[in-house]
Amino acid sequence: MMGWGFVHMKKLNVGAGKDIREGWVNLDKTSDFGSQIVWDLNDLPTPFKPETFNYVLASHVLEDFVDCLPLMDELVRITKKGGVIEVVVPNETISWGCLTHKRAFNMSGLTNFSASREKYSLHNPKLEVITAKYVKTYENKISVLGRFYADMCVWIANKIGHKVFDNTFLKYAFPLVFINIKYGKK
Repeated sequence: MMGWGFVHMKKLNVGAGKDIREGWVNLDKTSDFGSQIVWDLNDLPTPFKPETFNYVLASHVLEDFVDCLPLMDELVRITKKGGVIEVVVPNETISWGCLTHKRAFNMSGLTNFSASREKYSLHNPKLEVITAKYVKTYENKISVLGRFYADMCVWIANKIGHKVFDNTFLKYAFPLVFINIKYGKK
């Protein structure tokens, strides 16, 4: 038997791209890869009613916005109380390597999300950090040696913690790190 109501959870995959998830509502700006909902995230609000989803995933989406706070507000609006918003973004040292990325993130800024919300008090959500960790992604696109190096980067970043990693040369010495953070909506 699965956990409490897991099968009945309504889940949204924002910016799905090629990562189409079975049993989820997949949203993307194009239906090229099979998204059921086609929506430009620059056009907010989304077509969903408030508190529609138990779980919202925004993987490699926020870095594509100069100002991602309105999008975060929208994700909070459509997430049920007690629901989870999971965000995956590249660490600031590698984020600028892509021409489409418009901003960079570090763990300190993402775990202190409520402090940066002063100008966006429309929904005044209560978000709490459930988990915050460094992870690796794109493993299948790199060599065995590259995977070993990525594993080492993630291990070091998680071992020393974000306060040291974000504020020292280590973020440049071990750059192959992505941030995975889960927020709970109170």
